[in-house]
Amino acid sequence: MTSRTTTADAVRSALHGLGFPASKDDLAWTAERNGADAATVEALRSAPAEDYTSVDAVVAAVDTGDDQE
Repeated sequence: MTSRTTTADAVRSALHGLGFPASKDDLAWTAERNGADAATVEALRSAPAEDYTSVDAVVAAVDTGDDQE
């Protein structure tokens, strides 16, 4: 299985203008509309299905490469 990752900054940028609470579908739709890269959109689509209350909650839920080295 190939794992594509994004960064916390990319997630924050992709979700610019999104109102919260927001569903997983809202996350992906907003990211696509904001022109996010494919890895970021995929990471958002892979997030657990729940209502998110903030961008920080989303960042905590998605697979980012920020903590890998």
